[in-house]
Amino acid sequence: MFFLAIHLPLRESTAMTALLEAIDPQTDIDLSSHVSVLRQAANQSLDACITSKFLALADLRVRDLVVEKLSQGHRFQGTKYLGGASLTADKRVLFDFSRNPEGPSDVDPSFVTVVNVVEGCVAKIVDGPALGETAE
Repeated sequence: MFFLAIHLPLRESTAMTALLEAIDPQTDIDLSSHVSVLRQAANQSLDACITSKFLALADLRVRDLVVEKLSQGHRFQGTKYLGGASLTADKRVLFDFSRNPEGPSDVDPSFVTVVNVVEGCVAKIVDGPALGETAE
């Protein structure tokens, strides 16, 4: 089951949910059409949260990492906008996963993307042990 921050308007929540539900590690995945749904929601929004999530999901490296986590048996719990200083271009988006119960329990499968909303790109992906330093 997916969750989204409740402050998202219904139209944007629906687009994000549709995109994330399309991720199936058992099939050959082409998320481009689903990203376009979120792009429409982001284009109609002035909300840095929606824009940051769209930019993160539009990045092929992020989508590949999501698929990798799912194929390892981790369960996707949702995304969370972590923000950033109000006057900076860099915003953070958490991709939250619960651990595969059959896998190692010492590694958090969640990761954070650092999105530059001015340049419109993912500046960094933080995965693994460094996650604790970035997510807080």
